[in-house]
This record gives sequence, C-alpha cells and structure tokens, in this order.
Amino acid sequence: MKKFYTLVLLFGLILLPTKNLKAQFDPGDVAILENMMNNNFAVSNLLNWNDPNPGNWLGVAWNTATPRRVVQLDLLDEGGWGAGAGAGSSHNTLPFIKAYPGWIGNGVDAALIGNIDLSGLAELYAVDLRRQDSITGLNVSGLNNLEYVMFARNNFTTDLDFSNLPNLQQIHMTSMSALTMLNASNCPRLKLLKSKNNTLTSFNISGSDSLQAIVINYGDSGLNAIDLMGKTELQYLWMRYNDIQSLPGINTCSNLYSLKAAYNDNLQGSYNLSNYDPNLYKFSIADGKATSVTNWLALTPGSLAALNVSYNELTLTNATQVFNELWPNNNYGGSDQTRYGGDSIYVPTTVNHSAEALIDISGSDVASTFTLFSALGVQVGAPNTTGIFGFPAVADTGEYYIEMTNPGAAPLSNFTALTTNNFWVRCAAPGSSQTFTICDGDSVVVGTSVYSTTGIYQNAYTLASGCDSIVTTDLTVQAPIDVSTSVTGITISSNQMGATYQWVDCDNSNASIAGATDESYEPTANGNYAVEVTVNGCTQTSACVAITTVSIDALASSGVRVYPNPVSDALSIELDALNKNTSITILSVEGKKVYESSEITSTKTTVDTKSWKKGLYIVSIKNEQGTKTVKLVK
Repeated sequence: MKKFYTLVLLFGLILLPTKNLKAQFDPGDVAILENMMNNNFAVSNLLNWNDPNPGNWLGVAWNTATPRRVVQLDLLDEGGWGAGAGAGSSHNTLPFIKAYPGWIGNGVDAALIGNIDLSGLAELYAVDLRRQDSITGLNVSGLNNLEYVMFARNNFTTDLDFSNLPNLQQIHMTSMSALTMLNASNCPRLKLLKSKNNTLTSFNISGSDSLQAIVINYGDSGLNAIDLMGKTELQYLWMRYNDIQSLPGINTCSNLYSLKAAYNDNLQGSYNLSNYDPNLYKFSIADGKATSVTNWLALTPGSLAALNVSYNELTLTNATQVFNELWPNNNYGGSDQTRYGGDSIYVPTTVNHSAEALIDISGSDVASTFTLFSALGVQVGAPNTTGIFGFPAVADTGEYYIEMTNPGAAPLSNFTALTTNNFWVRCAAPGSSQTFTICDGDSVVVGTSVYSTTGIYQNAYTLASGCDSIVTTDLTVQAPIDVSTSVTGITISSNQMGATYQWVDCDNSNASIAGATDESYEPTANGNYAVEVTVNGCTQTSACVAITTVSIDALASSGVRVYPNPVSDALSIELDALNKNTSITILSVEGKKVYESSEITSTKTTVDTKSWKKGLYIVSIKNEQGTKTVKLVK
C-alpha cells in the first residue's frame, strides 16, 4: 500500500503542470484547431496536435499574451515557405514587396480536406495553405488582424472571399484551376493581389484602393474586365495570357509603372501615357485590340525599358508617333502593326463598298510608299506615294491589304513596314425598293428573311455579274383587331368599334347569317356564333360564343296569346297580366329586327304587319321573369 500511494502522488505531480500549461492557451483557438485535426486532416496524418501541450503543435505559432492566441498557421503540404513570403517567386522583383519575416519553419506534412473555417482565430495574421489540393473552401471572415494569405495548387476551391478585412496586405495564389470567384473588396490596406493560373469569371477589388500590384497572369476564363477606377496607388498591373476585354479606369492609375497585358486577344481600349508615372518602365499590350496609345513624349527620356504594342488596331497616325519618337534605339517589339483605319486612314474591314470607293490615306503622317496586295500576298500594280487606289472594274472585286513603308516623317533609317487589315472591295448594282402594308399576324418574305413588324429593312443580293444589289423594304403592319365579344342575355356584341361586321354560324361551317351585319346580334335559335370583324381591309374572326337560352319559357305563369297566326295585316299580342319591364321584339328568320317595343304599358299590343314580307318571324316577349318566344307565319 505504501508503494501505491507513492505512485499516485507522482502521477498527480506529472498531471498538474500539464493541465496548468494547457490553460495558458485560448480555449476557443484550441477547440478550432482540434476541430481541424478531427475533421480536416487525413486520418493517417494527425501531425502532433494531440500533444497535450499546444505550444508543441507543428505549423502553429502562438503569441505571448494571456491567454495565448494563434497568430500563424504554416500548413504548407510537403515543405515550407522558407524565410520570407513567396521566396523565389517572380513577384519578389516588385521593389515594395518585402519578404515577410518570422515564418515559423519549413511547413509540415499536413494534408487537409474539406472546408477550412478559420473565422474564429481572431488574432491570426498569417496563413500558408499551399499545395493543399483537397481543400474545398476557406472561411476567413471577420479576421480583422489577418495580413498575409498564401493559398496555391488547389483544384477544388471555386469561391474565395477576402472582403472587408481591414488589415489584409497580401494575397498570394497560384495554380487555382477551379477558382471562378475572387472577392477582395473593401480591404483598405491591401497592396498585393496575385492570382496566377485560374478560371476566374468574377473579380471584385472595389474599395481596395491601396493596391500597388495586381498579378493575374495565365487565366483561362470568362473574366471580361478588371475595374481599376480609384486605383491611383497601382504601380504594377501584370495580366498576360488572359481573355480580359477591357480595363475601365486604366487612365486614372496615375502611379502606373509597369503594365504587362500582352496576349489578351480581345483587350480593347485607348492608353494615354501622360496619365501614368512619367518614369513608366514597361508597357506591353501585344496581341490585343488597342486603338490608341498616345503622348509618348510625356515619359521621361530613357525611362522606358520594354515596349510591345505589336498586332493591335492602332491607327497610322498613332503608330507613326510610336516609331518616330522611339526610333532608332529600337529595342521594342512593335513592328507590323495591324491597321483598322481611324483618324488618317480610310479602309473598310468587312463592310462592302461600291466600285468607286477609294482607299485614301491623307494628313501630315503619311507613308513614303503604298503598295496594294491581294489577300494572298500578290502585289497588285505599282506602288505609289498617294495611297489612293481605284477599283473600277467588276474583275477587281476581292480581298486586299496595303503595305505602308517608312511612315510619316521618320528618318530614312527607319524601314518600318505597316500593314492594313484585310478589306473587301465589291461592286454595287442599282438598288430597288418595295413597300408593303400587311395585317397583324401576317409576314413578308424577302430572300431568306421573314419580317412581321413595322420597319425598314435592307437585304443584299449578289447578282450574276458578281455585283451587290440592295433591296429596301418599307413594311407597315396594321394595328391588331379586337376580336373579343361580350354577352348580355342572348345578345352578343363585338368589342371592336368602328368596324364592319358579319355574324356567322359556327355550327354550320362558319356560314354567314343573312342580314346579321350589326355590331350586336341576337340569335333566334340556340347554337354557337362568332363575328368576322374587318378594319382597313384586315379581317379577323372572334371565338365562338354558345347561346343556349333562346327558347326558355319563363312566362308560363302569365298567359301569352299571339294571333292571328298566320298573320295578314295586323298582329295582336295579349298578356294575362302586365309585369314590370316587359318588352316585345320581332325578328325575321334572317335575324333582321322588324319590330321592337321596350316599354309595354298595356296588356294588349297591336302591330301593323301589312308591309312585312311573307315568311317566318320570331316573336320574343321578355320581362323580369324570363323570355317567351313564338314562331309567327305571314
């Protein structure tokens, strides 16, 4: 028993220091990391985070406060970050980007999976998650002390949100093959954002106006634009090999020092160099669609070390300025500019022009010689010094380009050759015109085009001669006809005003009802009826309306006598009792009204029938009780 108590006492002495040691660490931070160990580490790779002393946990740095909080996570898989942030990477050539001191070692072999939630580590200011290709998400929301993030070689994370982090300074990301959305908005201290090899379609940096460098090279995505409005501190914009089409606000970047935007095939825009740092060091926009690069003389002489504006859409005047001001110490890529026309060159691209159209290059900046070539590179005629070529013959129809040698007032040593974009020359035959007015719902076919709305249309035809002929069609479509109807009792009315009407019997193949040409129609027999409505020569038919109450006898309690029947000169209609709102209507068998009295004040009514034609008539007596109909013969 003595030995037993001795062992218990020694064991208690061992546990007491360990318990007190763990109490030095923030329990919330400890719980977050233990949750990561249990849910985000591969089962076979728990590191040593089950060590009772968190101070020994690999890849974790704690501060010296009480309790101690996590300030760094260096969970780089298969190796470490080294002595500084991004050591050895190309962005270290940026002079204002300093290697981040104090990284805790060479990383740990920590293969992470799933969604990593760091939002509770309030004192965290640096995290390295490179080569963690199985992470599906990262939550750093609310980390007001976070300054540095590295996240690279990941194939699963699609969205990253770093917005509203007040102390975030650098974001380093490479080889994020699944990344489509990056939100780094409203980060007032953010200076570097690097995201290479991505598939971004959404890129938000609004409100992060302290940015000094944006590196977004090698993007294979649908990211169409980068909004640079308000980025007056931006010095480095590197975005080669993307599909970016516009840079709104680029001319507000007054400190721009290096622009590398080559190989964005659809990048459009105009660049005014007087808006940038006068010591602009690099300017590369090759293989894009820039239309203007102006004010080269605003740069400090000798500052520009690299220039590439080749294969854009600069005008002749603008390109001449480039070469006149930067030649002869030409270490710049910029020859063989593709021309689209502009302020001093009149060259159609794919637009058809008549046989008399001239390609006329004029103004102060003109080439020494102009040579016309077919699209196959075969010279057409002799060079000239005017830049004017005529194409009077149909045989000259085809695709051409013009080569301009020694443009403008460049010195004779400048043997620059500029080439226009290919253009078409076509002959034009006399055109024709036609005018149509059609009903709503109809259409006009012109060639292979079908038109059904009011407008003026043009269609081009190639005649047998090879010339173009333009047919102009002026089309007016009549306003729609209202074919709706309304029913009161057994009377059907058309809702279209000011038209011509013809009522038809739907049960008899829409046969016209003789004499039924008023806006309203009261059938003499149960059935289905419709109306043909005609306005300005356009006719449309309403839907059929069912009438089922023509012969209902609701006056049985009040005797009705109609005599004589057949009638000759006078008809008598007698009622046993006079009811309120009693009316009498007599229609011919064709539906024509021959008699109507809307207010009967006597129990006997006499109707003069001498002028009536012989035939069948329908007598209708109506009151609040119902309708009584009688067939009458004359």
